[in-house]
Amino acid sequence: MARALQRRPRRGPRTFQTQESVLLICEGQRTEPGYFKALKNIFRIRSYALEFSAPADPNSIAAEALEKREIYDHVWAVFDCDRHPGIEQVKNRCRQAGVKVAFSNPCFELWLILHVQDMDRVLNHNQVQALCRKLLPYPKDKKKVLDFHWLLTEYPVKVAEKRAHIQLQRRMTDRNPEGNPSTSVGELTKFLRP
Repeated sequence: MARALQRRPRRGPRTFQTQESVLLICEGQRTEPGYFKALKNIFRIRSYALEFSAPADPNSIAAEALEKREIYDHVWAVFDCDRHPGIEQVKNRCRQAGVKVAFSNPCFELWLILHVQDMDRVLNHNQVQALCRKLLPYPKDKKKVLDFHWLLTEYPVKVAEKRAHIQLQRRMTDRNPEGNPSTSVGELTKFLRP
């Protein structure tokens, strides 16, 4: 009597979960790293080993990004317009070298505001920070930071991403890509979160 062959369940290709390394080179030393650390914790992002570096200005950010792009799987330069000269050249240097850019105009706090509401008025750095303090418990003391865990649980990041995307589309319609106000930080959050 012939033995009936048992079929083994088909398995897909064997996969290994490896951590990809991501370097975020941020202009800010507290706000931006604090935000992205909270994002990683909230979404339990384990697929990336996030590391931070905080040079003083966009030119230093670009120099470090170009130097370290071969060491990490992904390198993102996170900086804003503020009052820095040569911003367009810095963005172009990064992008041409394969470094992703999360750029805010006029400043990163615009991204925080987009968690709470749409914002499409031309404001300077100080005005955006004042609006941020009005809408959020954003500390005036530079040694303290906003409770980003609270922000991300209270105001979903997907809403901010959608608002930022619409804002960028408006700037394209205005023929002023990345003009004031705009932020591409939502591209970085989409990249990081599941």
